[in-house]
Amino acid sequence: MTKPKFSFVIPTRERAYTLKYTLRTCIEQKYEDFEIVVCDNCSSPATKQVVDSLGSEKIKYVRSDIPLAMSDNWELALSHAVGEYVIVIGDDDGMLPNALTSLDYFIAKTHAKAIRWAVASYLWPDVEGGLAKNKIHIPIPNQTILIDSHQAIKSVIKGENEYSFLPMLYYSAIHQDLIADLKNRTGKIFKGSHPDIYTSFAIGYIAKTYYLIGKPLSIVGYSGKSNGVANLFSGGEPSIVKEFHKLNESAGYSFHKQVPEIPAMSTIVANEFLHVKQALFPQEDQFALDRKQLIISCVSDLENFNWIEDKEWEVFMHIIEESLSDDNELQRWFQQAFIENYQPKGKPWIFSQEAWQDGLTTDSLYLDGKEFRISDIFAASDLCGKFISHTTSFIDVVEQPGSSNISKLHQELMDKEQVINAFRTLLGFWLVNGPFARFRLFQIAGRVIKLLKSFLFAR
Repeated sequence: MTKPKFSFVIPTRERAYTLKYTLRTCIEQKYEDFEIVVCDNCSSPATKQVVDSLGSEKIKYVRSDIPLAMSDNWELALSHAVGEYVIVIGDDDGMLPNALTSLDYFIAKTHAKAIRWAVASYLWPDVEGGLAKNKIHIPIPNQTILIDSHQAIKSVIKGENEYSFLPMLYYSAIHQDLIADLKNRTGKIFKGSHPDIYTSFAIGYIAKTYYLIGKPLSIVGYSGKSNGVANLFSGGEPSIVKEFHKLNESAGYSFHKQVPEIPAMSTIVANEFLHVKQALFPQEDQFALDRKQLIISCVSDLENFNWIEDKEWEVFMHIIEESLSDDNELQRWFQQAFIENYQPKGKPWIFSQEAWQDGLTTDSLYLDGKEFRISDIFAASDLCGKFISHTTSFIDVVEQPGSSNISKLHQELMDKEQVINAFRTLLGFWLVNGPFARFRLFQIAGRVIKLLKSFLFAR
């Protein structure tokens, strides 16, 4: 039997209500050479019922009889994926229409084995934690770039780029050769508690180079039962947080002693990096974590959470201080900078209710899903696909920045071509949508035109 070109891998646990829409975004791709592996982490019968109700021969259903740590469930899921390229997506996320057609074309042209792409975002109507509800974020398509992944790793651990800048087994297409190489070197694919972040460093290190496609091919979802929302924002279900940590502890996944165990993305990223370093390149000093920068990023992350009260702030500061007990000079610096004379700034996260604003910026479009009659990831994916359908082909602009340019990448990418793509995006949406959507576009047109004019004249 011929192996498929692509494997969608969807690890899931007790999210049947979102899973069905995620699966639809995969099943309805206008491309045939793929399989879908749904790995059910000991969920209730509702998950299997959703899979059966779709009646798709492309779905391969796998179930664990006991609850597994997230990384172990991902490990099980990947063991059943036989496609040449693997794409892991969450059970409340989705692929954009024609994503596989675009990837197949791109791979035929480049023969790339590690491909990362821009992602849209959707905040489900039931999301909690002070986040905006039923909102859509669409990045304006941009250039595609060939990147030195070792330099990219350095830029991430220096705090110059987000971990999502790297290739990983999530919102990326990774060739089975790279996955097999990782497993051969370390004995298993995942050796950290957050498998997506772990593989961003592990795959990045092994691949050496990767492509970053500036055109969105998938959409990340934040739902009411999202692990990320539950662990990083108030309002998330406490049971999800407790179970996540309990299963990780049982499986032997722990925080590195030099990383403060607090609910901040920067600490999770640092923890996974150190586990990858220990497993793959323990003696390579060129990949050294800047602990001072880590602490600055930790504090900045905590300031995004409007649910943190004074007592909780004090607890987190104490945990950070304790993590520096092996370095007296660094600990004294922290005490002076963040305990004795520091007041939290309390800046809201971009997707919070108080920070969200509909409209167009220089690089993104922000929309209210309700006003476009959106209520799930499949509908949001379809809308995003219509917005970007008339942009330039991502294969036509491929560059390789020098290593010194990695830290400035995001700034360099916001050029006049991006503004042109913004116009094309809005024009394409106008052409392919009906009267209701066009009326809504008129409502935001004033802000759109004003912003674009100011951006063009500023250039």
